[in-house]
Amino acid sequence: MSRLEARNLSVSLGDREILHQIDLTIPPGSFVGLIGPNGAGKSTLMRALAGLIAFSGEIRVGDRSLGSLGGMERAREIAYMAQSRDIAWPISVEDVVALGRLPHRPPFTGPSQRDRDVIERVVTELELAGLRARRATELSGGETARVMTARVLAQDTDIIIADEPTAGLDPAHQLNLMKIFSGLSDRGRTVIVSLHELGLAARWCRRLLLLDQGQIRADGAPEEVLTAENLKSVYHIDAFVGRDAGGLLLVPTGVSR
Repeated sequence: MSRLEARNLSVSLGDREILHQIDLTIPPGSFVGLIGPNGAGKSTLMRALAGLIAFSGEIRVGDRSLGSLGGMERAREIAYMAQSRDIAWPISVEDVVALGRLPHRPPFTGPSQRDRDVIERVVTELELAGLRARRATELSGGETARVMTARVLAQDTDIIIADEPTAGLDPAHQLNLMKIFSGLSDRGRTVIVSLHELGLAARWCRRLLLLDQGQIRADGAPEEVLTAENLKSVYHIDAFVGRDAGGLLLVPTGVSR
């Protein structure tokens, strides 16, 4: 399993600096929630860690520089799910999920038994069996989100980076997805998700990174990051923070500008 590291990581778009000198180490088996207000730089950080945009500084996957990895090699190490869930081609749900196996297949070959087993597993986990023959362009927003998540899981990588994967899902499917991610980290995978649902972040993630204005404001366990001070200064909200037998609870209760 691979460790993910960033040193002095900065990203600029035009003359605007989006991320400023981020230092970060994420060991194998981590379940990290990336939180912060709109415009904090969360998506930019995730795209940089996935090798999808230019950056200054250094990112390492295990003992190798991210820049030294070819496209297919990187795709066998890191699976990335973007915020945008558009599917342009009228192919079946199962065929969309199967795209996640392409980095593991020689060119111009059909799926192996291993490919079919992985596809079957993630289709079952994401409760997509009843949709597998449907055209992906005919799905609801929530169904499309689950299909794109299944494609990412089918990629079967050590590192998963998912940008707002719970957006558009109903509560039951949100909880199911967080349970799946938690199980993957239990088995040594690294999972990094950006979340606006602070209740899910508090309950499920083992580590939170609070990003604000392109810098990491807080980094630690949920109870260390989701303090009243941080919630007021970064999010401008008041919140109830408590705990029950299942873990941390957080419910926003008001605006505190």
